[in-house]
Amino acid sequence: MKKLFIAVLALVLAMPMFAQKPYDHSIGGTVGTMYGFSYKGFITDNLAIQADLGVNLLTTAGSTAVKGGGSVSWQNGDFYTFEANPNLLYQNSINSWSWGGLDWFVGGGLSLGLMHGIAVTGGRPDGKFGLNGAGGVEIFWNNIPLAISTDFRPGYGLGFGTKDVTSHFFDWKLVVSVRYIL
Repeated sequence: MKKLFIAVLALVLAMPMFAQKPYDHSIGGTVGTMYGFSYKGFITDNLAIQADLGVNLLTTAGSTAVKGGGSVSWQNGDFYTFEANPNLLYQNSINSWSWGGLDWFVGGGLSLGLMHGIAVTGGRPDGKFGLNGAGGVEIFWNNIPLAISTDFRPGYGLGFGTKDVTSHFFDWKLVVSVRYIL
């Protein structure tokens, strides 16, 4: 994760920041592996914060958990979380047209929430913390106050609980967001 952060930081610092931000704020929703509310706001012309709040549906085959010094396995790797996922994104233009534009973005963030497992042996994690990268594309129109984006967020998740249970897993999201531009 440290290498990913350094690569993203180098990319941001190496690129010129001449573009204008496509909009200031937008709100809407996400669908995909995460269903919920979405907000995106630009801090500078190329730097945005995107925050999602909702239910993340995960399937993590091969997850392991540790309880009291011993290893516990998931019987079924399916579980879901209710979480907040804020991300800091660098966004730049791919192409602009008279009717709108197409941008790419890259960045990363964290996720924090409540986790519920289906058929977990030896106790279930109650909370979740994770770090993730993010990358995708966004399209917007000049005459229609709408932005549509799709992105992939690979990451690392850590589940923890009140019964001394800890689990770690590949945490990912693949979502489409539709937001109304304010």
